[in-house]
Amino acid sequence: MSVTEVTTFSAPARSFAQKVKSQLEKDRETLTDLVAEVNALSEANEKKSGDELENIKKKFGTIEQTFAKYRTDHKNDHEGIQVKIDGLSARLTNLTARLDLVASENDLLDNGLGNTDSLKDVPKIKQSSATKRTTSTPKK
Repeated sequence: MSVTEVTTFSAPARSFAQKVKSQLEKDRETLTDLVAEVNALSEANEKKSGDELENIKKKFGTIEQTFAKYRTDHKNDHEGIQVKIDGLSARLTNLTARLDLVASENDLLDNGLGNTDSLKDVPKIKQSSATKRTTSTPKK
């Protein structure tokens, strides 16, 4: 029979961790929605409105600011939170790059030079990756 060591955290630390976890869940859901939006835009193979693209970029910017705040305010907090933030941030970077491709495709279409097949080579971002969770064990 083995004995498992249990690490306990203070009430403020647990409260903070719960608050961050809740916010990360909201951010993850928002990113999932944005993945669907960006994929739908790129699959449409037609000219997108500049307003649509700007609205998505604003959403990305808001989430990016949230990640930056988590990183600076809570640098030394539980590493599992940091792993989640880093993972979501990487997905955001990928989505931003994909959105930039859609925007450049729009520019080409505006100038009559567009080839709507160019986005077919860009790998789609899997929806299922939004539901993956990272876990870590507390350090001893």
